Amino acid sequence: MVITLTLNPSIDKYGEVDNIKYEDTMRVNAISYDAGGKGINVSRVLSRFGIDNTALFFSGGKFGALFRSMLDDEKVDYDFVQIEDNTRLNYTVFDKSKKEVLKLNAPGPEVSDTDIDKIIALIEKHADKNAILVMAGSLPPNTKKNLYARIINAVEDKVKYTFLDTESDILVESLKECHPTFIKPNISETGRILGRNMKTETDFIEALKLLEDKVKYPLVSAASLGVFFKNPEDNRFYNVIPPQVQPVSTVGAGDSFVAGFCMEINNGASILDAVKKGASCGTATVLTPGTQLCFPEDVEKIAQELIVRKMD
Repeated sequence: MVITLTLNPSIDKYGEVDNIKYEDTMRVNAISYDAGGKGINVSRVLSRFGIDNTALFFSGGKFGALFRSMLDDEKVDYDFVQIEDNTRLNYTVFDKSKKEVLKLNAPGPEVSDTDIDKIIALIEKHADKNAILVMAGSLPPNTKKNLYARIINAVEDKVKYTFLDTESDILVESLKECHPTFIKPNISETGRILGRNMKTETDFIEALKLLEDKVKYPLVSAASLGVFFKNPEDNRFYNVIPPQVQPVSTVGAGDSFVAGFCMEINNGASILDAVKKGASCGTATVLTPGTQLCFPEDVEKIAQELIVRKMD
């Protein structure tokens, strides 16, 4: 069982233009809407693969009702805390001429202390000793940066594993106060946590050694360089490298990695196999346009082309 927590979900509106022109009218094509937010994306992928999961989130106003209907359409199981203000609406515009993405993310609605107490109670309601709790994405704008730490400390004894995947400043603050089971910072986030630049394989190994004081199983994502981690089965460092592909959109790739990783951990697989599945899901997602996510058939093909390296 996987439980995902998205404290600042969104409706993601995607569209394409021939060329972004400022102070000019542009015609937007290929418009689509998806339920978004990092934890929500994890649940969408898990549901697509038939993995038992429940998405937990704040939901507000008419946009919140529309958001929930989108999850219904994708057959995502969920539970939520109702708040007063509207769920946010984010915009993603793809410039076809430059093949670049412009993302415009709203800050999201504010939540009260009572709302936070309710969401923690909701997590405790769904908590299970065999469950993985994935906490992902940004925080509501008026909350403290240690909110994830507060949640982890409140429920870590009630679930089997915790996976924290959030932006660097929140991650830095959280790791001062809690010890999640898994994290997946990128190169820049890892550098900020450790106060050093990440350039060589030796840097990644040293980073993983240092992160073990804060996280039981740290992973470091390094884009085209792949994922670096320590395999607990042989205590050696590994690097899983996905095949080179022509990206269509990178939106949701990191979330898809988390989904693939958690679906394997949920099925009792090793850390190595979980990283391989995560890398396959993340790479498959960059082959899909806009805010779409990976499809099982693409994941299977990419899994055959992964490179697994022992680093020491």
